[in-house]
Amino acid sequence: MLFSLESLLIGDKKDFLNESITAKLADCVAYILADDSAKRMKIAKQMKEFYAVRGSIVHSGSENVSLPDLNRLFHISVGVLMAFFCNKELAEIKSSEGLMEWFNQKKYS
Repeated sequence: MLFSLESLLIGDKKDFLNESITAKLADCVAYILADDSAKRMKIAKQMKEFYAVRGSIVHSGSENVSLPDLNRLFHISVGVLMAFFCNKELAEIKSSEGLMEWFNQKKYS
């Protein structure tokens, strides 16, 4: 699930040389799912924790993923996908560049 979120929200990784993929993914998910800063910070923190687990799986072969974490990541993934169907602004985005433009407008407004 995390790989699919990464592919959907990050797209072309060459644009993210100066900012970590982890931070960009965490922030993008947080802005898609939450409207207030407290909720965004909580979601971003969870995404960074999930990404650390992802790193352990990919780079070390770890299989240590808890069922509650997997369940939470599933709900976050479904929430992001549903946002692209239900949120008019997101539904109109046609490219990864368009998503980054939307994200930056939200982030810097």
